[in-house]
Amino acid sequence: FAYYITIPIFYEFRKLIELYPSFHIGESSP
Repeated sequence: FAYYITIPIFYEFRKLIELYPSFHIGESSP
């Protein structure tokens, strides 16, 4: 069940990284 939910979450998160490349730079920030 958890694995099934992790798939869409990871996909959405990857889209956020592509849409907001600046967010990836602030990865070191909390």
